[in-house]
Amino acid sequence: MKRITVIGLICYALFCTQNALCQESVGKMGDIKPTDKTGTAVVTRQAGATGTASSIAKKDSVLTQDIIQLGENTLASVTFDDGGYVKMRDGTRMEILSIDEIFLMDGHLFVNTKWHAKKGRRFQIKTKKVIAGTIGTEFYIFHSEACDSTVLAVFKGAVKLESADPSVVVQGTPLVVTAGQAVTVIQNSVTSFPQPSFNQIKSQAKSWHGAMGPKGFPVWGVVVPAVAVTGATAGLLLSSPERTEENTTASGTITVQIPPGN
Repeated sequence: MKRITVIGLICYALFCTQNALCQESVGKMGDIKPTDKTGTAVVTRQAGATGTASSIAKKDSVLTQDIIQLGENTLASVTFDDGGYVKMRDGTRMEILSIDEIFLMDGHLFVNTKWHAKKGRRFQIKTKKVIAGTIGTEFYIFHSEACDSTVLAVFKGAVKLESADPSVVVQGTPLVVTAGQAVTVIQNSVTSFPQPSFNQIKSQAKSWHGAMGPKGFPVWGVVVPAVAVTGATAGLLLSSPERTEENTTASGTITVQIPPGN
């Protein structure tokens, strides 16, 4: 009997590995709201890139390999089993890799990982450009699939930012982004991409993720002017008001603007 059981477990493990069918529950869908009082909230999900899309509702389980896609007029949140959560803005698309890791394909996330700090675990948000790893913090991250660019701002704690493309960012060297700082990671071929300041990002993020709380619907009205980007400055740009520091690297210039008191 034991021998049969062991063989059965091995076969099951191989089946799961080869067919990617072993999805694990990591949390539940939280609030799902329209961005205005006349809109409708739409959330779809699929199991991996080849899965079939279906609707998902509040309190439904969220599984590994789920790709969650919000409609254009929808806000939603995901609460993980360990107490952490992410809030998604309309149009956002992300894949749940594990309870500790999300792949942000396109759109905006507000992330709270305070429970990871208590358990000594690292939480990661990946985009095509960067890997944002954090313990116990609040931050906002936006990835534009069209521009192949990522924006990140840290509200509390710190985020360790690493390149997903060492040829663009400083050869994969980690960069610690602390509270009050923002970073824009751009592609060398991009000629114009918004590089918002920390305060602009904070205003934008609060205008929509606050709608997931008791204060009602957001007002999205912050306009960020485009800033010309050349090969000489392509790479990492940290922006916050007041003081500016620059360091030239093989892959471009890192501009760090430090807020008062830092």
